[in-house]
Amino acid sequence: MTLKEELLVMLNCFGGKVIGKTRLMKYVYFVSELRGVKKSGFRPYFYGPYSDEVSSALEALVFLGLVEQKRTEHGPGDRGYEKVLFEYTLTNDGVGLAQALAEQHSKEAQSIRGAADKLASKAKKIGYMELSCAAKAHFLLRQGAGKKMTVQSIVEKARTFDWKLRASEAQRCADLLVDMGLAEKKN
Repeated sequence: MTLKEELLVMLNCFGGKVIGKTRLMKYVYFVSELRGVKKSGFRPYFYGPYSDEVSSALEALVFLGLVEQKRTEHGPGDRGYEKVLFEYTLTNDGVGLAQALAEQHSKEAQSIRGAADKLASKAKKIGYMELSCAAKAHFLLRQGAGKKMTVQSIVEKARTFDWKLRASEAQRCADLLVDMGLAEKKN
């Protein structure tokens, strides 16, 4: 499946709707990681791992009329930037195509569904900022190439990307990663 096709199937797995571009980006990141598929070009960004490829694929799906993007402006934030909330919903055509793709590529679709279900069961309890924090922590663990990291070393490594993580946040994120099977807890 292409990235656009995977996005359609993934959105359908999350009920056809995801509120927040940051949340959607982290969903794609974690589903890819849980599946062991790392083809989306994620790199460090303000709210954690970000992929221009995923963003472009999402824009293409919106342009093609398969995904509806709703934009709600909430005025300037604390730092003067405009606060904008994006909502992504599969259109009827998008749902139909996602279902057809899931049938046509059943093995890949089952892999996406399994990862999405695992993530959804854990991510329901947390907000997008904590999800971003967990993605940052996981990204840092991957950068460590298998080296064991403490909560404090995650906090320190985060600073190299200008990410601000408190020890308490890093601990909650590490616990979430262990819970999802993306990290091992030190005994």
